[in-house]
Amino acid sequence: MVDKSDVTPAKPGNKHELRYERSEDIIMAEFNGTQVGQSSNVLICHESGYPKRYYFPFKDIEQQYVEKTDFQTHCPYKGNASYWTLSVQGKKEENALWGYEDPSRDALKLRGRVSFYETKVDISIWDNKIKKFK
Repeated sequence: MVDKSDVTPAKPGNKHELRYERSEDIIMAEFNGTQVGQSSNVLICHESGYPKRYYFPFKDIEQQYVEKTDFQTHCPYKGNASYWTLSVQGKKEENALWGYEDPSRDALKLRGRVSFYETKVDISIWDNKIKKFK
């Protein structure tokens, strides 16, 4: 559910919007056949022009599989992004997840959270009806 405090409206003359909602589901991230993250406290970020992103609390990521890199990018709406590489059973995926350690004012809800590139990991959602991830 989204309340108005979770929406950063587009500024006049700008159609860009950030919207956040808490997932009611358990979300799992898997890489190379291994679960690298699972959480019932995922924040979904809807951002103009981008697919929705699942932001996991960093504490819900299996730390033995991630290593911070020097790579950074900048988003004018969320701030500077830091990146981590995944390494599981000899397979490595550079910069597979990112997070905003010091996010901008409009993205403070993302502090302490990371998201995965869904082209680099498999994201599954728990289906309570069939009692398994889909």
